[in-house]
Amino acid sequence: TNSTSNTYADGKVADSITNGVTTIAPSQNAVFDALALKSAGTIIVTSGTSFTTPSNITTSTIFFIELIGAGGGGAGTNSTNSTPGGGGGGYCFVKVTGLSPSTTYTCAIGTGGTGGAGGGNNNGNNGGDTTLTIGAVTHSANGGTGATCSVGFTGGAGGTAANGDLNISGQIGGDSPAISSLLIAGAGGNSHLGWGFGGNETRSGTTGKSGTGFGGGGAGGKNAAGGNGANGIIYCQYVN
Repeated sequence: TNSTSNTYADGKVADSITNGVTTIAPSQNAVFDALALKSAGTIIVTSGTSFTTPSNITTSTIFFIELIGAGGGGAGTNSTNSTPGGGGGGYCFVKVTGLSPSTTYTCAIGTGGTGGAGGGNNNGNNGGDTTLTIGAVTHSANGGTGATCSVGFTGGAGGTAANGDLNISGQIGGDSPAISSLLIAGAGGNSHLGWGFGGNETRSGTTGKSGTGFGGGGAGGKNAAGGNGANGIIYCQYVN
C-alpha cells in the first residue's frame, strides 16, 4: 500500500523581501524596488588628473575599469621617401572593489603624439601614458612609440600596459617600404578592442592621417608631415 502526502503553500505575498524567509513570496513591487537599489553607472575621464567615485556607492561596489594609452605620431619628411606610422596605445583592464564614496584618485590621460614635421626628416613623437593610482598600485596603459623617419624602417612600437587583470600592447605602426619610390607611407597602429584605429596609409604629398578614437597611431607622411596619434581615455562601469 502506497501513501502519498501533499503539502500546499498558502499563497502568502508581501511587499517586502526578508532574508531567510521562504514561506512568503515577494510581490512584484518588492522585486522592482530591490532591483532599483542595484544601481549602475559609468565614469569617463578624457582630461585632467582626477578620477572621482560617485556618492551613492559602497565599498562593495564593483568597478570595471579600462585604460587606453595615447597613440604615437607618424614620421614626416620633405623628401619622396616613405615613412612609418606610429604605434597604437596600450590597453589595461582592472576589476576593483573597496573604493570609498566621493573619493578622488589620481590619474593621467595620455596625449596623442604629434606627427613629425614635413620640413625635414623628423620622427613622430611618443604618445602619453594613461594611468590610475589606487592605493599603492598604479595601473597603466602606455602610449605608442612615435615612428622613426627612415626608409624600410619598422613602425613605432605599440604601447605596453601594466598592473591590470588584462594587459594588451597596442598594435605596431605600419612599416615604411624599403623602396623609396613606392607611393605609400605606413599606417598607424590600432589600440585594441576597438577603442582606436590608426591613420590609413597615405600617398605622396599628403599629410599622414591622424589616429581616430582613443589610442590610434598616426600614419607616416611622404613628402609631408606625419599624422598625430589619438589621445587616451579611462572608461569605467560600476555596479552596486
